[in-house]
Amino acid sequence: MKLPNASTELGLGTDETDVAAMALARWAGPEGTITAGAGLVILGDPLRYSAQDDAALALLTASRPLGPTRVLARAGGRLPSPRNPADLSVGLGVEAARASMRAGVELSAGLTPAAADVGARLWIGARSPCGAQVP
Repeated sequence: MKLPNASTELGLGTDETDVAAMALARWAGPEGTITAGAGLVILGDPLRYSAQDDAALALLTASRPLGPTRVLARAGGRLPSPRNPADLSVGLGVEAARASMRAGVELSAGLTPAAADVGARLWIGARSPCGAQVP
């Protein structure tokens, strides 16, 4: 979520709020996991007061254990809307987990002109403290 905490007059913000929400379904088996998602993003339009662009989101991911790590594949992004073109990409990555911590890296490539040509994502996180195992 982007909050409108900086005005456009200073050139530091857009005076608009963007919100995204997604529902996910996941299948986990001994060979790996598959996750599918669908959602909605509401983008504020800084050029038109009180205007917004609603666009659908789509996501498909798969992961598979490979020794002490997991190999990840991802495809998805924002579908085309009346005001914005599609922003779709694919990515490949690897994630390592030890004790309650996990870290990973992903390299991505854009599939549509509005998507970044290439990208990279790094993450570090903690597993659930309640004892639930998240594959």
